[in-house]
Amino acid sequence: MPLYKTPEVNDNKVYVENQKKVQEIKALREKSSGNKNKSIYKQLKKIKWTIKDVFRNFHKVIRIFLQKKDNITYIACIFQGGLGDMLRSKIILEELIKMSPNAVVDIYNKKSTFILNGIDNIRFFLNIDAINVTKKRYDIVYNMIPVDILFIKHGNRFTDTIKNNLKDYREQYPSCFDGSKIKDLRLNPLNIIKMLAGVNDIYNDKISLKYKEQPLEKFGITKETKYITFNCGAGGNGTLGNAKCWSANHWEKLLSILKLKIDKNIKIVNVGVSSHYFKDADINIAAKTSLDELCNVLKSSLLHIDIEGACVHIANALGTKSVVLFGISDYDTIGYKENINIVSSLCGGCWEQGTKCPLGYDKPLCMESITPEFVAEKVIEYLKNYEKV
Repeated sequence: MPLYKTPEVNDNKVYVENQKKVQEIKALREKSSGNKNKSIYKQLKKIKWTIKDVFRNFHKVIRIFLQKKDNITYIACIFQGGLGDMLRSKIILEELIKMSPNAVVDIYNKKSTFILNGIDNIRFFLNIDAINVTKKRYDIVYNMIPVDILFIKHGNRFTDTIKNNLKDYREQYPSCFDGSKIKDLRLNPLNIIKMLAGVNDIYNDKISLKYKEQPLEKFGITKETKYITFNCGAGGNGTLGNAKCWSANHWEKLLSILKLKIDKNIKIVNVGVSSHYFKDADINIAAKTSLDELCNVLKSSLLHIDIEGACVHIANALGTKSVVLFGISDYDTIGYKENINIVSSLCGGCWEQGTKCPLGYDKPLCMESITPEFVAEKVIEYLKNYEKV
């Protein structure tokens, strides 16, 4: 995948030293996390949530317990994370249905309705914790993020296929199962999550997304409008305080450079859900679009600029190239080869440590070391080549 490191350094001593510190912090956290009282409290809280969710879904749970086999494969999928995570998980579900067209699928997360729109095999959307009561009523239960099979029935032709596939993949690609870096060039992150799910076809990695076409004139965007898009925030509220975010100052500098350097006919459009205002954005529709409208905007964008997040996954599904800034997110496991991926050569890839910088920086070193000038250079270079095509 196109990958650019910034700032340029002569060696990776700083990077290696920072990664060593991160691993030391990780080891300390794991050692101190064995608090028994905390563990018991969490278990009690989980039981409370489960009881609530079973009552909320009472009629559906009864239907699940009364279901008959009749050569039907029953599949449960727990969808978690943000829109982007769910979108990537959808490819597993689509492959499972190809393997068992008669499958009945229950989804444990009501927020995934938009992403899973158009899949006829889905029977119910339920609250997540209800799975603790119902899981043994299915032939197979998936936790989609991270990919994990929580329950699988023995002696079922469909589940036997899954188990055989997992065995074959483990023998052929052991590094995918022990968490080390993937060296096989045929594999990308989507291939890998499908492999961990045990599905048949791991190389068809195009994400599908159904959405309704919507007019965009109310936002000042017509069919003739040329524009690029950007998103600055992370999470459901678009905060800039997440450790994977670039600072507002960097975004402001980038936009001011682009405003001067790119074709005057190309508009700059702010998308996503962040409430932060940027004076150099020509059109600000952040937090003003429905998901259908957002898809329409990203579909027609010449280029999308973002940190790793939902808009990048949606853009990729729609065929729009993105410039993506990676800090604590690991581009090896979540980047797309079609994009222009930019990482720091000083630090990064520590997402499993949480949403705050484990080294203690208020503004993470990895993201802050990616300069607006460097990003602008890659954007301008792409747009010039785009105009020539």
